[in-house]
Amino acid sequence: RYHYENFDGSGGPLGLVGDQLPLTVRILRVAKDFDLLTKPRDEGQSISHESALERLQRAAGKEYDPLVIQTFTNVATEVKDAIPTGLGEALFYSQVTHTSMIR
Repeated sequence: RYHYENFDGSGGPLGLVGDQLPLTVRILRVAKDFDLLTKPRDEGQSISHESALERLQRAAGKEYDPLVIQTFTNVATEVKDAIPTGLGEALFYSQVTHTSMIR
């Protein structure tokens, strides 16, 4: 019901702004879009984690809650730095979304 809503009130049918959107919706929107940006696709390459985070940061305050973006970026950076290369994108993504949800 909220998946087309943007943090600034644009985008969705309800026109909800900022804290009118439930926090879980704001968190899941960031996690979902990060996943879509970084997931390998048949029609092309995914973008790097760094590029995805930059894309999300540019949209903070418009599409996304700036606090959620800041927290997600911090956690994503911590987790990525802690995981040895070669363990896979699925592990990285599951750790980022899980940690973001409980903070």
